[in-house]
Amino acid sequence: MQPPDSEKLKSYVVKHLTVPNSRMHSAAVVEINWSSVRLVKSNRAGVCKSLYVKRVGERLVTEANELNLETKLVSIPLQEKRINIDEVVQVLVEHTPLPGVESPRLFHIDSSTEVEDGIDFFLFNLLILNCVVDKHGYVWRRDDNDLYLIEAMPMMKKSNSNSQTDYKHPVFSILPDVICKSPQESLIESEGHPNSDKKEDLPDQRFDETNFKSVEFQRAYKYLRKLDQTQKVVNSTEAADTQTSCLNVLLRRCGIGNPSCSEIHHFVS
Repeated sequence: MQPPDSEKLKSYVVKHLTVPNSRMHSAAVVEINWSSVRLVKSNRAGVCKSLYVKRVGERLVTEANELNLETKLVSIPLQEKRINIDEVVQVLVEHTPLPGVESPRLFHIDSSTEVEDGIDFFLFNLLILNCVVDKHGYVWRRDDNDLYLIEAMPMMKKSNSNSQTDYKHPVFSILPDVICKSPQESLIESEGHPNSDKKEDLPDQRFDETNFKSVEFQRAYKYLRKLDQTQKVVNSTEAADTQTSCLNVLLRRCGIGNPSCSEIHHFVS
């Protein structure tokens, strides 16, 4: 029997996790392509996965305030080797909305690399079958008005059939995802796409726009650029031309090869 085509399977799952654009009260309105689920992943630590979640949460709060809706941002860390579904369900049921009350919520499930057992079972039941049950019979049903962001750094393994690598936990291969890039990767992609300073040009999460426009980043960029040009700083509040030029200067001056987002932030601070 032929295994299912992974790309077709993912396309099917993505389609069914996408909320119709008529559902204006869904938290998915602030996510890419109105997806009610998103795997926020990276190949290394410290590349702003949590910052991505934070920005989505900020957009959701703004959107909910405009529509006069209540919203909740719920973070559930998964740090043990084996997932205790009973504990997770107890956290979820604490946020059961009152009958008749529309309350779009963001559930941030932060899975550490220590998690080995139960992640496929838990995420498949929660996100695909839309239901998880604990040992006491309490049931949590996923609502399309809610948004689930799964933060993870998926482990890889060699495939038995070929030399390629696959996800150690197959559920990660079928979820709609976004890849958070390091500053070095962001710079390489920006230089390869001259017009890519617009967020919609690339689906992956690159250099954060809010950080780029912040006083700390702009001040550091301006002084270092003037230092490169051996010129006196005239106006340290003048904005950098592009994210590409800003990253170029900061990466060259920070003194660390291929730094993480956290290291760049500490450098400019």
